[in-house]
Amino acid sequence: HLYEDGWLNLTPHQIDDYLRDPEKFWLFHVLKLPQGPFHALVYGSAIHHAIEFYYRGRLNGRSVPLKDVQQAFEDAWSSEGFVSKRHEQQRLARGREVIQRFYEREKQAELPQSVELPFSLIIPELKVRISGRYDAVFARKVIGSKDKAIEIRDFKTSQVKDQAAAERKLKDNVQLAIYALAWERTTHQPVASVSRDFVEPGLIAATTKIDHA
Repeated sequence: HLYEDGWLNLTPHQIDDYLRDPEKFWLFHVLKLPQGPFHALVYGSAIHHAIEFYYRGRLNGRSVPLKDVQQAFEDAWSSEGFVSKRHEQQRLARGREVIQRFYEREKQAELPQSVELPFSLIIPELKVRISGRYDAVFARKVIGSKDKAIEIRDFKTSQVKDQAAAERKLKDNVQLAIYALAWERTTHQPVASVSRDFVEPGLIAATTKIDHA
């Protein structure tokens, strides 16, 4: 329910929908019109599941073979919303390629400190609760300081053609600004940067300019 006990309950995704298209927000989040299965959501959800599976295994000190990550991708798959069986098979094959490239890249990369971490940001003066999850949170050592530099990362399966396009999509991103605000309000730690990992082309865009005032 959007309203409960006089409080407005929102997610970063709902806020983004409202700012982009108030009519869409009204139809799907207020009137609750059903949204049929859409292949891009099936694909993106399965990719996210595989990434979470990989990171959780590594964070728990386990060796995570590529075949297990790809199996996690296939286990999260749903044969709904595709134009045809051929279309579904093409997206499955593409997903396996994306997972393999991600796996090879991340084998030597720094691990996040947490994945799919839930948060709830309460703004009492507005009687608003914003709830969501951080895809991944990285905490890097800072030379000469006991504090760590926090980076909040979001994973996307949408296509971008190059690094410049990835950085343009990051600019003025509402969801990432909300993530940064939520982290700082709930942990009392500053966020050094926010980033978006476009896993299809394997591009990561990051910024330290976070407008969440």
